[in-house]
Amino acid sequence: MSRRSPSAFLAALLAAMVCLLLAATPAAALAPRGRDASTSITAPAPGGECAAKTTQRSCKPPCVWCAAAAVPSECVDPRDAKKLPPAIFDCR
Repeated sequence: MSRRSPSAFLAALLAAMVCLLLAATPAAALAPRGRDASTSITAPAPGGECAAKTTQRSCKPPCVWCAAAAVPSECVDPRDAKKLPPAIFDCR
């Protein structure tokens, strides 16, 4: 693993904390109010075929392994991997 500068580590840690807080917030609280309330941002549905794979070795296509330093690495669906912040996750 390569060494990161303290400022890069703190930036990654802060971004990870924001992601975790947003994931813990109910989607209804994040939904826009008013005229355009039909559009909302929701997190990918947890679970599925990929989430059941807990090691990089068991994460086989079509799933991708997303490694992270500040948060646990995980096996995810390729569509969900595109939604993860690239500053935190290295998906392959």
